[in-house]
Amino acid sequence: ECRVDDNGRYDATTGPDLQGKSVLSEGNDIVLQLLSKPDGPGAQSVVLNKGTFIHSYPYDWRTKEPVLIRASKQWFIDTERLKAKALEALRNVQILPSDVKSGMVGMLKKRPYWCISRQRVWGCPIPVFYDAEYGTPIISREIIERVAEIVRLRGADSWWELPETELLPSNFVEKCKQEGKRLPQKGSDILDIWFDSGSSWHCVLGGPSADLYLEGIDQFTGWFQSSLLTSVAVNAKAPY
Repeated sequence: ECRVDDNGRYDATTGPDLQGKSVLSEGNDIVLQLLSKPDGPGAQSVVLNKGTFIHSYPYDWRTKEPVLIRASKQWFIDTERLKAKALEALRNVQILPSDVKSGMVGMLKKRPYWCISRQRVWGCPIPVFYDAEYGTPIISREIIERVAEIVRLRGADSWWELPETELLPSNFVEKCKQEGKRLPQKGSDILDIWFDSGSSWHCVLGGPSADLYLEGIDQFTGWFQSSLLTSVAVNAKAPY
């Protein structure tokens, strides 16, 4: 459970003292105050000592601001279900230099899942809507095909520019109106760029596998692997 909102502030579940306070600034001070003066008769401070430590901490390379690490809901591909087929598909692939093949196979075997969602304000959107009342995901072939057609005609930015009334299938919108329900809200997650590049075989090839995939040696854990997994998932074969 995460008690921090998208703006890095404590949410309503933390109580009136913390709600709306920035986690990395004033929120820190209030937490210390609450721990130092606990409620209840006979309660004692649980703070044994307070000081400042200099240590490594992640900073955003664009804004130069500290990064707040929090729990968030993500979308995953269960690569466990693809491993056996992917490893079998590699039997028909010649990998050069040959001595790196074991490394690619080893990484593939150890990979438990693939997180394909990212929280950025640009990129290829994940076409998922969320129930306006309960927040549960709403996704179907009909919705995906509708969004895909809009993106094909107007580009990926249409997901951010158009309202739900235009992105959702018209019969879905009409049904919500008839039942007096609020329209689902579009999600703000984008696809991992490795999913984008890893599915490029679909647009470039459209048919048989490529004769050659050429890239740097570092891509045995990147593009080569993401291309293999997406192709095996859809076509049950390697794209190269």
